[in-house]
Amino acid sequence: AHLLQVCNNFKDPGVQHYGKGVLFSKIRDEMDDTFCSLHAPISSLTTSAPVDMAVFYNPAGGCFHGECSVSLMNGTTNLVKDVQPGDRMALHGGMVRFVVKTKCQNQKAKMVIVSN
Repeated sequence: AHLLQVCNNFKDPGVQHYGKGVLFSKIRDEMDDTFCSLHAPISSLTTSAPVDMAVFYNPAGGCFHGECSVSLMNGTTNLVKDVQPGDRMALHGGMVRFVVKTKCQNQKAKMVIVSN
């Protein structure tokens, strides 16, 4: 996003200054309203607590928990916390250039579990 100077999402503060046009702002706001009006995903597991949609909308949270597993191009899997620059991700073969770790306040963050 920074290389191409595009606002590729509505959450990351670092790219928000790229989307300043009137049309872009209008479409972004419409998409934001649409996203915020979505119902929480229905889990196949029964939970005692309702899903808080703020979990999906938090720009300060990380993308993946370190204990999540990812598939590498060589057919192996790694935990996200063990991914290193130079690793090639399966599916599209993209190479990791940077790994960003997000420090969570009190070492806690609301996360969402997504099945395979």
